[in-house]
Amino acid sequence: MKLLKLIILLLIIPIFGFGQNPNRCGTIELDLLTERLKRNKQLLSENNGVYSRGGDKYIPIKFHLIAKDDGVGRVSESKVFSQLCALNEFYANNNTGVQFYLSGDFEYHDNSDLYFLPSDDSALVPLKSPTAVNVFIVSSIENVGDISPAGYYSPSDDMLVMLKGQVGASSTTLQHEIGHYFSLPHPFNGWDFSGGWNLADHGNPVGVDSPPNPFFPYETVPNEKQDGSNCNFAGDYICDTPPDYLFYISNCNYTGGVMDPDGVPVDPDETNVMSYFGDNCTNYISPDQIALVNTDFDNRPELHNNFTPMEIADMAPVLLVPENNTNQDASFVAFDWDEVPGATHYFFELSRSPDFTLFPIRRILTTSSTFTGGLLEDRTYYWRVKAFNAYETCLSTTPFYTFTTDVMSGTSTIPSLGKWRVDPNPVAQNEDIQLTLYAKKAFDGEIAIVSIAGQTLRAMPYRFVAGTNTISYATEGLDAGMYLVSIQAENARSNQKFVIAR
Repeated sequence: MKLLKLIILLLIIPIFGFGQNPNRCGTIELDLLTERLKRNKQLLSENNGVYSRGGDKYIPIKFHLIAKDDGVGRVSESKVFSQLCALNEFYANNNTGVQFYLSGDFEYHDNSDLYFLPSDDSALVPLKSPTAVNVFIVSSIENVGDISPAGYYSPSDDMLVMLKGQVGASSTTLQHEIGHYFSLPHPFNGWDFSGGWNLADHGNPVGVDSPPNPFFPYETVPNEKQDGSNCNFAGDYICDTPPDYLFYISNCNYTGGVMDPDGVPVDPDETNVMSYFGDNCTNYISPDQIALVNTDFDNRPELHNNFTPMEIADMAPVLLVPENNTNQDASFVAFDWDEVPGATHYFFELSRSPDFTLFPIRRILTTSSTFTGGLLEDRTYYWRVKAFNAYETCLSTTPFYTFTTDVMSGTSTIPSLGKWRVDPNPVAQNEDIQLTLYAKKAFDGEIAIVSIAGQTLRAMPYRFVAGTNTISYATEGLDAGMYLVSIQAENARSNQKFVIAR
């Protein structure tokens, strides 16, 4: 049905002549949205305007981060964290009783056909989580005529799609589309496909009804009056949102002078999140809209749960190793930082640039350490960490630390010792490590485990034989963290780093 509507819209765009105004919302199945809205209004009426309360309602949200086939182009997780923080701040500041939390891990999809999303988005449907609000983040959405969507809600598929450029703390696109998800129309309902009010096409005062809807059966919506006398059956059918005839205004002060059907100048709410006023304006959702959002949620049992948010300390992790402005072996760098109370995950970033966009390595971890290898020699790298849990994504990221890589390790400075390695790396706590090394000739030496601070924790003498040597070494009793295996012989030393995982 949705694809059919898109085809019809494409065919009749030349007839209705959409203007060149940007359209930040691509939601088109307005008949389905209106049906849900009227159902929710009826439920509210039957309950005398009362919806369920009893503290905040925590709603699971699943983010799908889509990249091209080669994994390139995906939105940064840090922007998604900022977006969820902004979403929750908006709904908290307006006392909606609604909050959102991450439903499990992010979903990663490498598919160019989805990254550059066509109008037929049916390929997204099988990827949905059945128990969460699904948000798919793509690079582009196919235009419909002059409409260039920043995001949309699909009522028939019950999912949200957003452009990655709209994800972040400064955008209200997700707040807007979440409103649609919970049945809210635009305050300019009926004018969605008009291209916005203009004098030549729509007159002043406006007519009794909105411009024709291009979808069959060409139904119109009565234009809402400024005095609210027809608010229950006109415009967005919500009585505490004033008339709006799709005004595209980048500032927050409408002075257009458009009059309603009775000749009364209209005064739209430039702050309402469901309008098309600028992101810097739209920080409000009305009490009637809040009641409808809550009523819609109450009738979505798949979203109901017993989630309780976990408190998290208001602090960034303390970066431990590698220390700032140090030199590191390009073949193996271990990272460690202090745990943050209440954090269940850490977002680790490593990059060749301080803005973390040049060849970034990004990982979501459940421990406060990680490692990497194969870095380029003689390069400066930057790293930082953010702590979070399912509900709290607003904590600051650490200031970045830097290090410079030296030459690759593996060739020993001990004359008789060839290349060697430590396996597994990282190793589970209390499990043995295994040293595999090649000796050019037999020699006597010592094998030690040394802390990063340089303290020898245990050591043993060893007779190395010519050829391949395989040696097991116990780590029992050592805490999780980063260590060195140090071989000393022939008045020289060779070190390898390894990590004991938590």
